[in-house]
Amino acid sequence: FTMLGGLGGGQDFAGFSEDLDPALMATLLEQSDLPAAFRFSEEFGISDDLGRGMATRIFSTSDLESEDPGTIVISIAVALAPEELAEIDDLIGELERSYDEVEGSFGFDGFELLDASGLGNGGFGMRFELDFSAMFDALAEDFALDDADFEAEMEAEMALIAGIGMEAYFFFSDTQVLATMVMWTLERESSVDTLALAQIMDAKAAALQ
Repeated sequence: FTMLGGLGGGQDFAGFSEDLDPALMATLLEQSDLPAAFRFSEEFGISDDLGRGMATRIFSTSDLESEDPGTIVISIAVALAPEELAEIDDLIGELERSYDEVEGSFGFDGFELLDASGLGNGGFGMRFELDFSAMFDALAEDFALDDADFEAEMEAEMALIAGIGMEAYFFFSDTQVLATMVMWTLERESSVDTLALAQIMDAKAAALQ
């Protein structure tokens, strides 16, 4: 949402409340949309009196606070002002242009853009892996980190989880930006079809038009 909320030059959240917008919540994934291994984790959102807002619902195959969170599914619906929605194409173009810069930097590997045709009025998908060990090495080199306590803490974290993979689709309708994101630890593969979940969200949004 930080990325999406930055459309239109960025905005603060003064005037927003933590009330969940029913129209946004209705486009999110539900328990019945997911394989039986997934369970509800949490949901939250913000909204204002101008019709803008965000809603998020999260599912996972394990406890998010555990050492191995398993596979995590996040569905997001964002309502933006018309002038902010108009900047979506520019955002997509910027991401496509930065493709070569992302690949291989700070532990990112296997970065690829995914075909999101057929979702909403357009959008984009992406997939990548983030190797925590490579990320730490890159940070240490770029920022000259030499902190024994920090290094020990990072090594302890990497002993639990070597890194994460993520696949996500971002797409938009006339009034909303929708996102379906799946994250998993590198010790396993994703246990769900991200595109199929994005298509479910797209159908929910279309039914509400």
